Amino acid sequence: MNMNLIKSVKIKNFFSVKNEVSINFAASKYTIENHPDRLFRVDKEYYNKLIAFYGPNASGKTTILKALVLVAYLLSNKSEKFPFAIKNIYSDDAISFIEVEFIFEGQIFRYKVEFECEKDRTIGISNEILEVLERGEKKETTKTLINRKEKIFRDIKGNSLGNIIIGNVPNTKSLLIETLTRTDDYKKIIKFFNAIVKATNIIGPFDVRMALGGEDELILSLIFEPSIYIEDVEILKESLIHDKKKFWNFLYRILPAIGLDIQTVISNVKIKNEFPRLEAKINQFTTLHNINPEKALDFKLESNGTRMIFKILFNIFYAYEKKTILVIDELDSILHPMLVPFINLLAIKNDIQLIYTSQNIYNMKYLYSDELFIIEKDSQHNTTVKKMDEYGHEGYENFVRLYENNLLGGLPQIKAVQLEIDDGIL
Repeated sequence: MNMNLIKSVKIKNFFSVKNEVSINFAASKYTIENHPDRLFRVDKEYYNKLIAFYGPNASGKTTILKALVLVAYLLSNKSEKFPFAIKNIYSDDAISFIEVEFIFEGQIFRYKVEFECEKDRTIGISNEILEVLERGEKKETTKTLINRKEKIFRDIKGNSLGNIIIGNVPNTKSLLIETLTRTDDYKKIIKFFNAIVKATNIIGPFDVRMALGGEDELILSLIFEPSIYIEDVEILKESLIHDKKKFWNFLYRILPAIGLDIQTVISNVKIKNEFPRLEAKINQFTTLHNINPEKALDFKLESNGTRMIFKILFNIFYAYEKKTILVIDELDSILHPMLVPFINLLAIKNDIQLIYTSQNIYNMKYLYSDELFIIEKDSQHNTTVKKMDEYGHEGYENFVRLYENNLLGGLPQIKAVQLEIDDGIL
């Protein structure tokens, strides 16, 4: 079982979230007793495999996911600079922070990163703390492994990693990355977060991609080319899956099950022998359909929905192989809504934690109360995140009806207004 997961997230003064918001992914008593297959069990505690955020536009749903992805970028050494301010524009506070509790190979860690910001830019990391939480017979203890301000720099056992001039480490670089020069203790954790960067449609981590494209297509082209091995493409090694045949079997089993008339995929990418660089045609791979297997269709001509399905199925398999989590913004933005519960089941059956946002309330009926989070924002731009089992709802209810009748909150506020276009004064 994949025992790597996110336990909780806390953010403040980050993009659209101004106030401090804390979100816990612990399972409810009802789900523990009735649907343990939807949960991870770590010691005697249970955590959700599915986490779905609902709410109106501009409520902060994507911001929650961006916080996770930004931490992943930091801890995978992908973020060399912050091109603009990540702080909330309406906040007077100069410090933004993200705190993530995660469980990795059975151990609980808490990582907190604080950013110092100006009005129009992020100066950099002002503090960074990594702690390991250890459960004793009577209480939980916390051991600090890294603290940037207090100049603490230790391995997991608590041993000092030697003198380090922390001021010489760029404030865009995590100290956790710096530990790799002193110990291998954190290498697996860094790989876990590095994989999150690939198992998401949040790019940069500031943009969202709603269909397969760019490097994603190149990666799939390499996977579909049977003569190309992982070792041949060093620059993309971490982006690739290792069991290509298992992925092919998975893909070709799922596609007909969801009604897609695709028989096989042919890659057009080759590697030049004299240097490990890629030579690709414009159409990096093509699909063969059952209607006529003799005619290859450029993948770029497939519908956006089909391209998105390829991306999600690749990400699910990637998360499964790398033992990481899957973060998807607007999961059903292009897909037919009936595919979302199918994707949920793929995550559950394969022990993958899937964290996503959605606008389609149809899929609320496939969620339990501890899997459903409603986000809303008041007139002062303060964000509230409601986990349904913490608001008097237990187990399964008709959340669609409750939401439509404004009994859960998080509805778009649509007021009566003159709809005709005329020459009146605004």
